[in-house]
Amino acid sequence: MLLITHNDFCIPQQDFVDDHCLSSLMNNFAHLLLGKDRRTIGKADNVVNLVTDQSSFDELFGLLFHHERTLVMRAADAVEKVTRERKQFLVSHKNRILNLMRSTIHIELKWHIAELAPRIPLDAHELHEVWSVLSYWAQNPNESK
Repeated sequence: MLLITHNDFCIPQQDFVDDHCLSSLMNNFAHLLLGKDRRTIGKADNVVNLVTDQSSFDELFGLLFHHERTLVMRAADAVEKVTRERKQFLVSHKNRILNLMRSTIHIELKWHIAELAPRIPLDAHELHEVWSVLSYWAQNPNESK
């Protein structure tokens, strides 16, 4: 397997990653996702390939609360892509997703939350709340740009 080492972490060049490199990468999701340009996803696709279990997903999900806006956007992109196939990873984060939906002001995060919310099991009250927020976002030009 070909690996590129950069600043003490490994970037896989194939789908297979050995245990040492995987451990190193999971501890460095933030380093892979940092950047200034919100128009790009950076290395979010690399991170998607590194999320192999609930624990690594939980670490990635935690970055949705980081103070760097670009990192949050890229982490949200990776979370959204991972959960296309593995929706079950979101179940333990339901309350945090609903709280983000209520509180986030950043449009880039809202785009991804709009994709995540329908992937979690919701009771009737939660479904009504999610529908109301998504409807508001869709109908308000300031929320859907």
